[in-house]
Amino acid sequence: MRSKRQLEAAILLEIEHAKQHRKGREDSFVELKRQFPDDKRKAARQIAAICNAARGEDVLWIVGIDESTGQIHTPESTDIQDWWPGVAKYFEDVRPDMTHLVVSVDEGAVVGLLLETDRAPYVVRTDGRGQAQLEVPWRDGSTTRSIRRRELMRLLAPTAEIPEIEFLSAGATAEYYIDSDPVIRLTFHAKVFVDLSNAVTFPRHRQRAIIQSATGEPFVLNIDFAPFPQTRDIPAVHIETPTTVNFYAMTTYSGTPEETIGWAEDLGRSEELRLDMEISISGAERTVPWTARLDSRTGEEEKPAAMDRSWRIATWSIGT
Repeated sequence: MRSKRQLEAAILLEIEHAKQHRKGREDSFVELKRQFPDDKRKAARQIAAICNAARGEDVLWIVGIDESTGQIHTPESTDIQDWWPGVAKYFEDVRPDMTHLVVSVDEGAVVGLLLETDRAPYVVRTDGRGQAQLEVPWRDGSTTRSIRRRELMRLLAPTAEIPEIEFLSAGATAEYYIDSDPVIRLTFHAKVFVDLSNAVTFPRHRQRAIIQSATGEPFVLNIDFAPFPQTRDIPAVHIETPTTVNFYAMTTYSGTPEETIGWAEDLGRSEELRLDMEISISGAERTVPWTARLDSRTGEEEKPAAMDRSWRIATWSIGT
C-alpha cells in the first residue's frame, strides 16, 4: 500500500504528463476521468474490470483530468463520500480497498483514488436485463467486457514474487541555463542491487520518482534505463540472476522567467533533496518504494548575480 506522499507523487506524474503532452495517459493501471461518473453501476463495472486486469498491482483512478486534452477540470465535488458508497454497493461480497487524496495544482484540483487489487476477482451486479445477475468484468485496452476463461485462469494464477532490492546509491544534478527563456535541467541516477531466485522484468513506463527540496517545487522524473543523452529506446530490463540495475532520468522545467528563477534559487539554497521512488516489477502485486535524503552536496558554482547566464547549481547524492 502506497503512502499518501507516494500517492501524491504518482498523481503529480500523471498531471505533469498531461500538461506536457496535452493528452492524458491511460494504461492498464491508470484511468482518467473528467468528472465523477453519474452512472455508478457503470463506474463499478469499470473499476472492477481494471482491478481484475491489474492482477494484484495498485490501480489509480484520477478524477479531474480530461484524457483527450490533458486539461485539468476540478470536479464539481471533491468529497468522495458523496460518490463512492453508491459505487461500492454494486460489488458482490468484496470490493477493492480504496484510499483517496485531493491534489491541488495551479490549474485546479484533482481527486486520486488508489485501489488495492489483492482480493481479485471482483464481481459486480448486472442491471438484471439478461439472465446473468453477476459478472466478472475485464479491461481490454480501453474497453470493458466480461472476462474470458483464459483470462480468469491467468487472474487466479500466482503473481510474480518481489525480489530483494537494496538501494546502493542515488544522485541528482540541477542546472540553470538560458534558452529563449530560463530553464532548469535535472539529471538523476540511482543504482540498486537485485537479489532474486526467479527472473523479473522492470518495465520502464511504470517506474516512478519525484525529487523535492524542503520548500520548493516537486520535480517529477520520467525514468529510463540509459543515461542522458543516449537514445532512450529500452522499454524494459529483464534479469535472471542477481545483479545491479541502473535507473536514469533527465527532465527540464520552465515556467515564467520569475518562476524558473525562483525554483533555481530555491535549489541553490537547498542543502538536501528528498527522493521518493517506486520500482515496479511486471506481474508483481506491489511496487517497491524508497524514500531517501540526498544530503551530500558538491560541485556547486557561484550564483550569477543577474541570473543571465548558465549556472551549475549543485549535485546532491547518497550512497557510494
